[in-house]
Amino acid sequence: MKNKVETGNNLKADNPQAPEKSHDRSVVIGVVWLATLIGAILRGFFVLHSGFPLNDGGLFYTMVQDLQAAHFHLPLVTSYNQANIPFAYPPLPFYLAGVLNSWLHFDLIQELRFLPLVFSVMSIPAFYGAAKQLLKTEVQQLAAVFVFALLPETYVWQIMGGGLTRSIAFFFMLLALMYFLKWIQQQRWPDFGLMILFTALTALCHLDILWTLALSYVLIFLLRRRTWKVLAFLALAAIGAALLTSP
Repeated sequence: MKNKVETGNNLKADNPQAPEKSHDRSVVIGVVWLATLIGAILRGFFVLHSGFPLNDGGLFYTMVQDLQAAHFHLPLVTSYNQANIPFAYPPLPFYLAGVLNSWLHFDLIQELRFLPLVFSVMSIPAFYGAAKQLLKTEVQQLAAVFVFALLPETYVWQIMGGGLTRSIAFFFMLLALMYFLKWIQQQRWPDFGLMILFTALTALCHLDILWTLALSYVLIFLLRRRTWKVLAFLALAAIGAALLTSP
């Protein structure tokens, strides 16, 4: 009888901890969403105060129209300024904008205003996902996501008209880094597959940001998990991303 009472007391002592953990988790999620909301307001302030895409984007506007005129087959050149510039640019954002314009009838000018903003805001929780894998404590992770949400260098180039490619690529890069960090810690195949997928999507949006991603892989490899296995899997991921982008 005494053992039963003690067992019951232990259960009572253990049970209150479960709500505390879920409560702590909900607080963390709430803080991340607060950082995302503040970042959205900060980014949206600049976009909404202009009736036109910020700073640049004319080339991309024309390239989307060239893609539509070619019935979504990649043109050899773009008609921008009638300069016959080779259409040698990762095309995924142009396909996205063209499909939204042609099939859903979204205004193309407004797409160049708001698509960069949307992906820049989405990058905030994506950054938290990467920071969660990289930093040890929740305080560090949440501090990092607030700095990321507020730091102008993380969004100024993303919310311009030219951010149609930059912001999408940056978002995919953060997801690729998150799954790479998860993979080197847990060695799960789904994480490795998602790392390859988001690496390929980054390559299909912006080559400079692809270089940033590649250098980040190398740096993480050197500082966090310098083994032949990780190096071999990085080579395998590069081959997988190349295969996905080759069409």
